[in-house]
Amino acid sequence: MRPPAPAASLAFGSPNACNLCHKEKDAAWADRQLRKWGATDHQAALIESARLVDAARRRDWTRLPAILRSLEASDRDEIVTVSLVRLLDACTDGSKWPVLLRLARDRSPLVRAAVAVGLRDLGTPESVQARLDALGDDVRLVRVRAASALPGVPRDGLSAQDADRLARATAELEAGLRHRLDDWSSHYNLGNLKMDRGDVAGAAQSYETAVRLRPDAILPLVNGAMAYARLGRMADAERTLRRALEAEPGNAVASFNLGLLEAELGRAAEAERLLRQALQADPEMAQAAYNLGMLLPDSRAGEAVALLRKTVALQPGSPRYTYALAYRLDRSGASAEAVRVLSGLVDRDPGFADGYALLGEIHERRGQKARARETYARASSAPALSAEQRRAFETRLRALGR
Repeated sequence: MRPPAPAASLAFGSPNACNLCHKEKDAAWADRQLRKWGATDHQAALIESARLVDAARRRDWTRLPAILRSLEASDRDEIVTVSLVRLLDACTDGSKWPVLLRLARDRSPLVRAAVAVGLRDLGTPESVQARLDALGDDVRLVRVRAASALPGVPRDGLSAQDADRLARATAELEAGLRHRLDDWSSHYNLGNLKMDRGDVAGAAQSYETAVRLRPDAILPLVNGAMAYARLGRMADAERTLRRALEAEPGNAVASFNLGLLEAELGRAAEAERLLRQALQADPEMAQAAYNLGMLLPDSRAGEAVALLRKTVALQPGSPRYTYALAYRLDRSGASAEAVRVLSGLVDRDPGFADGYALLGEIHERRGQKARARETYARASSAPALSAEQRRAFETRLRALGR
């Protein structure tokens, strides 16, 4: 049990043990009392950890260096570490990956389990190997988390040992999910497992079972709609998402997914309304701002650009969002700024081919052939691009001539 921390009540509004009894007093009084009695300030470390968690929840990645240092600190708290690892899922800054890869061998099984899932979106050989190694962990939690984080790894490319470990860990995971079949969340997670395996029809059935057990649960409704959409059952997808919004009006995730569906069905006005609703519910939902910025017509280019600036501010490490901003800037007539944005993009992400392509096109359109040739020449020799992409830029370069 932690000692009371009224300083956390003052900073974050959380409850504290002192004021559970001394209801007539406030947190400031409790904080003063503790500081009178204590020889050391035990609250300082707790408050600093809480500030890092708070920043990660708000996706304030200006604190990322401090967050990453805290993950490897010798005196770190295990539960705080797991919380931060999970919250880093929303961070697109690549500086997190080396730290997570080192934590894959952490002494704490809770941390190892969280990291196995956290590495899911990193497709490097080191990340895949770290998750494969976790399949042989002594602790079941780590094994099943690793199994859940290896959905896209080709089975035919695995060694016999890794294939056997994956099969065993996956069986453990599924057995655990089938242990409480009267629990809606078990069927929801079974649906997620089936989706990862590519069994979309089976996933839809599991989500339906989860909804029958808990009709007001948002998650199986939203994921069920995604399964229906992948099966081509658009009417069922729309019906399910509207049911989710009936259960929780204004829900950001349901509004966002229904907005995307309406856009796909060509209902631009309804799609715009729903995406705005999602952004109102979650002002930091970069995907909603991005899709709304791309949906708006050229007649509303100023608003579209503002939305895409917001998207980039929320996720500055995303090349796709930066490219989208440059694209709309160019469409709106702000080609000079688009060039500056794209130049920064290819400097930061030399493997993002579309950045070179649009930058070269803008130079060509503006009659700046020398700059276009320079852009295509740089792309044609960029090691981060595939051989096919480099050849395509060589073709563009030859077409410009001298």
